[in-house]
Amino acid sequence: MKKINEMMRNFFILLAVICGLTAQAADKPWNHGPLVVSDNGLYLQHTDGTPFFWLGDTGWLLPQRLDRDEAEHYLGMVSRRNLLNLEKKRLILVDHNEKGQAVDGLEESEILEIIDHHRIGAPETEGPVYFRNMPVGATCTIIYGLYREQGVTPGKAVAGLMLSAILSDTLMFRSPTCTPLDEAAAKELAKLAEVDMERYAQAMFDHGGDVSGKSPEELLRTDYKIFTGGGTRFGVGQSIFMSDKNRAAGKKLLRPYLDTALGKQGVDFIFYMFTDVPTSTTELMMAGDGAEELVKRAFDVEVKDGVAVLPGVMSRKKQMIPALLSAIKAEQS
Repeated sequence: MKKINEMMRNFFILLAVICGLTAQAADKPWNHGPLVVSDNGLYLQHTDGTPFFWLGDTGWLLPQRLDRDEAEHYLGMVSRRNLLNLEKKRLILVDHNEKGQAVDGLEESEILEIIDHHRIGAPETEGPVYFRNMPVGATCTIIYGLYREQGVTPGKAVAGLMLSAILSDTLMFRSPTCTPLDEAAAKELAKLAEVDMERYAQAMFDHGGDVSGKSPEELLRTDYKIFTGGGTRFGVGQSIFMSDKNRAAGKKLLRPYLDTALGKQGVDFIFYMFTDVPTSTTELMMAGDGAEELVKRAFDVEVKDGVAVLPGVMSRKKQMIPALLSAIKAEQS
């Protein structure tokens, strides 16, 4: 009975402490002196006789210990169990496989699959992954093939999106990267999307080439990727045009911004392809110390006012990147 009474007394002491802390939140426990064991050896108390109570693994003292700005950054407690059972973000890389082109935090994520049609520069993975890389003109050609393998027919909207990607990547089948698989997939998708492919492509490129209302940064990032070779880091962007008017407007908008973008991107060079579909020609604009010499070696052309005219060059993946990487390696050897 005596033991029960003592336990009840301790319970009410703790209850009183909780109520006291609630009613007097500003009364900080460390103001009562160091902790000592109570005379009866059953609980902790401060040297002034105040019983000690600590509600662990919560942020109950946050208002007293932190100011408003600090409190906004409080994220909670991390235990050993949390670290051992940490679940990583899971990713599927589509239309890219290089670390420099992936989202931030790739190293802390688990890569499940890679579906791509570019050169292989894949990051290291913890285990085997499903990796499908095919030398076709568009990743959506591969994805449509996956639909067919699984016996699934994409709906009208999804078919239209995949058709748009194939037409864009292959420049309406004019790109040297285009394959019969791309053309066959596009024709089937056009039927599923219920569109006239020729008219749809013309309207899509006309709209995509219209730079009115865009900022220079928006134009640069429309289709922009960063590559690394031989210790050199460079960015290559591309816009597709069907008319001289839109192409000229794009060049005028981007030219004064390239040097600024060079510093923001943290790259050695920036190259931007203004590709004219009707003439199968690219006007290449560039920025960076030594960029003009690099282009001269890569394509054996002259650069005038920071622009090189490259007849027949339409593909970044198959024509632009390999030529630039070869020139960089030749310079370093």
